[in-house]
Order: sequence, then C-alpha cells, then structure tokens
Amino acid sequence: MLKLVDIFRFNIIIGIKIFPISKQFIKKNNIKPKNNPKMCPVVFQSFSDILKKYFTIFSY
Repeated sequence: MLKLVDIFRFNIIIGIKIFPISKQFIKKNNIKPKNNPKMCPVVFQSFSDILKKYFTIFSY
C-alpha cells in the first residue's frame, strides 16, 4: 500500500523528471498528435513503463 507521503513524493518525481523529458521528447521527434496520431500511443506506452518502474520502487 502506498502511504500519503509516498504519493506526495511520487507526484514531485513525476513533475520534476517525467514532464520535462516528455516535452523534450516531443520537441525532438517533432510529434504533433494531429499530424501523426500513430505516435501518441508510443509516447503513452513509454509513460506507462516509467510509471510502472516508479510504482515498483514505491511498492517495496
């Protein structure tokens, strides 16, 4: 079970690490959802992989 503190920490980690990376990733690969709808699931897939890694850390 996640404690409230862990969830708070988890939110900070997401805010600091994941979102800046996603912005750079989207800029670098010039991903525009309207132009390239096939790329969206790829981005979200990488997000879900990252989230799973973080959740496995917190589950210990």
